[in-house]
Amino acid sequence: MGNGLIVSGAWQGQVFCIDSKENKKLIIDLGKEKIAAADIEYIKEKKLLIVPTLNKTVIGYHLE
Repeated sequence: MGNGLIVSGAWQGQVFCIDSKENKKLIIDLGKEKIAAADIEYIKEKKLLIVPTLNKTVIGYHLE
């Protein structure tokens, strides 16, 4: 993920990476399944993105 920021549009269920040049890239879109994202966490050493949902589940993604 480099030195970018990972942000979510919680109610839309979308998670984006924003790089140092302010380019925005959609990395996850849970909105298609009508899943809203809660507060996200990224563990850089493991390249692991953790996305709790408002459906009382937790989803993990390995990011390169």
